[in-house]
Amino acid sequence: MWGSNDEGQANPPEGLSNVVAIAVGRYHGLALRSDGTVVGWGANYKGQASPPLNLSHVTAIGAGGDCSVALVTMYPRLAVPFLRSSGEMEFTLYGEDGVAYTIACSADLREWQPLTRVTCVNEVAHVRDGTAEGSPRRFYRAVSDEPLNSAVAGSRRQG
Repeated sequence: MWGSNDEGQANPPEGLSNVVAIAVGRYHGLALRSDGTVVGWGANYKGQASPPLNLSHVTAIGAGGDCSVALVTMYPRLAVPFLRSSGEMEFTLYGEDGVAYTIACSADLREWQPLTRVTCVNEVAHVRDGTAEGSPRRFYRAVSDEPLNSAVAGSRRQG
């Protein structure tokens, strides 16, 4: 980095590696590492160069003036379901590796029926719903045993 260095903003920390993105504010800088963690440096008068403790799963960063932002992707996440020619609905669950999730389905988002339980391998699990045929609407959710970890996806058939 180069330019004004009044507050150390042009001096990233020694040994900083695996950087996939950089963002800069007026007197601070941020680096996003490939593992989803963030490193900050430079002026920190308002906490702008100190990422929150345990910040992870970051997919994008931004900085400006005296502030910093991070886009965090949380798990689980469901891809949009699609209808197979067999009448089954299929979708992908993106979750934490080795974590088990209960998949449930609903027609109205009020009443949920358990469908299956899957465990993510390499942060992915593929789910098929053979009971979806004839359902005009179908919503799915994934819930892990971890509190506050859930996701919902839906589909609507024409006809």
